[in-house]
Amino acid sequence: MQFADFMLPAVNQIVSEAAKIRYRSNNDFHVPLTVRAPYGGGVHGALYHSQSMEAMFNSIPGLKIVIPSSPYDAKGLLKAAIRDEDPVLFFEHKRAYRLLKGEVPEEDYTLPIGKAAIKQEGEDVTVITYGLSVHFAEQAAKELEETGISTHILDLRTVYPMDRDAIVEAAKKTGKVLLVTDDNKEGSVMSEVAAIIAEECLFDLDALWNDLQRQMFLQCLMRHRLRNNFLLQKTKSNQQFKNLLSFRRGSDGEGNYDAATGRKCN
Repeated sequence: MQFADFMLPAVNQIVSEAAKIRYRSNNDFHVPLTVRAPYGGGVHGALYHSQSMEAMFNSIPGLKIVIPSSPYDAKGLLKAAIRDEDPVLFFEHKRAYRLLKGEVPEEDYTLPIGKAAIKQEGEDVTVITYGLSVHFAEQAAKELEETGISTHILDLRTVYPMDRDAIVEAAKKTGKVLLVTDDNKEGSVMSEVAAIIAEECLFDLDALWNDLQRQMFLQCLMRHRLRNNFLLQKTKSNQQFKNLLSFRRGSDGEGNYDAATGRKCN
C-alpha cells in the first residue's frame, strides 16, 4: 500500500473485518493477510507523505504490527508475516529504502513476530525504540561510546503485541531509559512502553524515563530547515542521552537534571 498515510479508506476492512474474523467465527476462519506500507517523514513529502500511522492500529486485537530496522530484519520478519495465519501490518520507514544497507542471506529464514531484539549491549543507559530510529540510536551510541558512555539498545521489532518481558528486562538493566520514536509523543507506541515500565519496574529505575519524539504540535513541514527541526535527528539523541545520564537522585528522592539547563527535576 503506497503509502501508509493513505490507509484510512481501508481501515474498516482491516480493523472491523480482517482483525475480527477469527474471533467472530470461533476459529473457523482466519485472514492470512500482510499489508506492506511505507511510513514516516524526511522524504520531502510534507504533511501528506510523512505520517507515522502505527499508533492508530497498535491497540486492535487480532492485528500484528511489525516494523523492521534493517535489511536483515526486513526479510526475516516479512517472511514470518506472510506465513502468519492472521493479518499483519508491515510498516517500513520511507527513508530506510535508500538510507540503510546491510547483508541479507540468500537462504530462507524467519524472525519471530512478537519478540524484541537487543541491538547493542550496554551498562549506562537503555534506549528502547523501533524502525529507523534504531539506526539513529546506534549512531548516537557510537559517538557517546568515545566519551565512556555504554548504551543498551532494544529494538521492539513488533510494536503490537509488544515483548513486555524484553522491555522490563532492558529497563532494569541500566535504570535509565530513553524512549525514542519517529511519531508524535501523545498516544504513541512509546506511550505504551512507558506504561509497561511504570506498571512493571518503576522502582527499579534510577531516573524517570525520558522521551525523544517529534514536536507534537506540528505537522511535518516542507521547508528543509524546519523539517529537520521537526524530525528525529542524531544530535537530538545525543543531548537527550546526556540529560538522562546527568540525573542524580538524592537521599530525599529529588534529582538534578542539569546537563543542558541546570534545572531541578523532582
